[in-house]
Amino acid sequence: MLFGLLPAAQAQTGNAEGLYYLAVKGADWALAFNTELFGLEPMENVAYGNGANQRMKTDMSADGLMVSAFIERLTAAQADKIKSNVGCRNLYWEKLKNFPIPAQNIKRMQYRDMSLLQADYEQVKDDGVFEQRSVHAYLFHPGYCADLHISKSEYQPGDAPLLNKFLNRIRLVKDYRPPAAEAEPQAADSTPQAGDSGAPLQNMLQAGITAYMGGDYRKAAANMGQVLESEKTNRTLSDRMLIPLVDNLGESYGRLGDFKKAHETLDYGISLFPTHTQLNYNKACAYGEAGELDNALAELEKAYANNPKRKPYLPNPATDSSFAKFRSEPKFKEFLKRNGR
Repeated sequence: MLFGLLPAAQAQTGNAEGLYYLAVKGADWALAFNTELFGLEPMENVAYGNGANQRMKTDMSADGLMVSAFIERLTAAQADKIKSNVGCRNLYWEKLKNFPIPAQNIKRMQYRDMSLLQADYEQVKDDGVFEQRSVHAYLFHPGYCADLHISKSEYQPGDAPLLNKFLNRIRLVKDYRPPAAEAEPQAADSTPQAGDSGAPLQNMLQAGITAYMGGDYRKAAANMGQVLESEKTNRTLSDRMLIPLVDNLGESYGRLGDFKKAHETLDYGISLFPTHTQLNYNKACAYGEAGELDNALAELEKAYANNPKRKPYLPNPATDSSFAKFRSEPKFKEFLKRNGR
């Protein structure tokens, strides 16, 4: 994702330790971590939730490292239950379980004063299938949860020290005092409009992703749909960002019952990324939601045949709610049996 740089006063990385501070407006504490040491360029820092929350994101370093972080205020009900780092991890694990790309090698652990969640995800590129390692570090502050997400592209076992080195430089800072000239954080609450120079497509994309992860498919489709239309005429996103955009937008249309737009979106993605079989799978889901058994099976066959290496990572149609109405159909049962599902 590409984001406009913030003023230096907001980014705050020019100190002797090279630390980046993320804090909600008016807070006397901050989440601190090192960006300069790892060649990470902060590219986003926005407030959302009426200013109660804050998030940031970096670009990808030369080592394939990328970092995103957010601080979120807990609801009253959540604050009554969550009193520790582990509580924060448990809260966000419920959301991460719905991530469209299946996670492998999931581990939960304690490291220093943080609760960690580690998972591996498959990356499909033109020259092969690679592994991306993601580590979420959770920290609790009364009334808030902080999540710092570190991902390493094309992960190899020898990259573990790099991730540990980054983790060793994360901490919560008490008695935090922002610079006197701190810039107003960029707002991300309102729905941007296409063509509005004050609301770049990157903010629309982030708003769409946030809405998608929260189950607000109408808002997700409205935002991500505008981003995709812009990308069709003026490509700015990398493949790594465009693929999940198409994935999530197609699913959002399907969830809304707009199967025509779902198929148009996914067909566009398939034309660009014919071996990314999750797109075929999502198209099958759209047919499943519409009750079109033969078309759903045809897309499932493509999903399983186009890139056999991805087969173990695809969701299981036998338990996917999109195909619930087909579970007693002989054709569907035969497909599941033939594919070991």
